[in-house]
Amino acid sequence: MLTQERLKQLLSYDPETGLFVRLCGRGSSKAGSVVARRNRDGYCRIYIEGREYLCHRLAFLYMTGSLPSQEVDHLNHVRDDNRWANLRQASRKQNCKNKGRYANSSKIYPGVAWSERAKKWIATIWSDGKQTHIGTFTGPDEAILARKHAEKAHGFHINHAAMTTGETTMSTYAVFGMTEHFAREEARKKTPTSNGRRELTMDEGAEKVEQRVARVMAGKRVVQLSGMFDAPPVCRAVHQADAE
Repeated sequence: MLTQERLKQLLSYDPETGLFVRLCGRGSSKAGSVVARRNRDGYCRIYIEGREYLCHRLAFLYMTGSLPSQEVDHLNHVRDDNRWANLRQASRKQNCKNKGRYANSSKIYPGVAWSERAKKWIATIWSDGKQTHIGTFTGPDEAILARKHAEKAHGFHINHAAMTTGETTMSTYAVFGMTEHFAREEARKKTPTSNGRRELTMDEGAEKVEQRVARVMAGKRVVQLSGMFDAPPVCRAVHQADAE
């Protein structure tokens, strides 16, 4: 059974970047190279002494001394973002209360739908195996606001229903723009850890990241500022209501 001591003999883990780095060279893999490959589900995996481990679970072994006894939730829904601040142990129920949704979803927001019969927007919520009717509303913003209040009351995570594009997470109404800091964080997550023939060293990986940042900052394509923003009118209304 893999122990924290053995793991730290083989790899180092950076909680700020979420990356594992090889401490000892092996074959074509050099010491200092980033270790991990994504599986078909988008999670990073590492083979250690003939056994496959998911990186987000290894992060807990490295940081706490034991593998998690529950599921591991990626708070921002990005499955290969294994920064320590982005991980938490969660029960199945807790994990279900922090789900992302894809940008190609036909729904304006989970649990919010137009009723042709009532000619109004209807908001509902499923929690703990039970569906609750929240209410009917004349506009979608009011329905989304009511749904968000219900999510808070039922213990949903604040990131629940953030929109996922497959590589990043965005809010219901994406707020656009770009800062170099955010561009660098995104580049670290998206830059490959190998060139197809061998794994990159830390210096080579850092150079690739900076090249990607330069391309993004020089480009004219509209990119998202942050995955944590929400629809401005809804967000303001929620904050106002919470303050009262």
